[in-house]
Amino acid sequence: MFGVISVSAFNVDFQSVKLKTDGIDSEYDIRWNEKQNRLLVDSDFVVKYFDAEVEIDGNVAEIRKNNHKLCFETDNEFHLMDDLGGRKIDCFIEIEDEKAYLPLRYMCEAFWSVNSI
Repeated sequence: MFGVISVSAFNVDFQSVKLKTDGIDSEYDIRWNEKQNRLLVDSDFVVKYFDAEVEIDGNVAEIRKNNHKLCFETDNEFHLMDDLGGRKIDCFIEIEDEKAYLPLRYMCEAFWSVNSI
């Protein structure tokens, strides 16, 4: 299910960029975290591309897939996986208007692990 995602970030105004995947006409909002040099994708992308469920509650985003759960807080550099602990991530998530913006690199790594179980 995983395809190739390519984004060139040279002199780009990320307010006007939309992410398209695998030739599908769906468009997703993205954000660039310049401080950590990370691309953040909106939770709609995570739902469709990774076939996951996302729930937003205040400053917390929970992502579920294959009976596993990832939990992120907007002001916490650590995430939880399956309520057992997790690892430090190098980029905070952002939540705005009931939509979470999540680091794409980390989502790929996390879902690769979940799909390998």
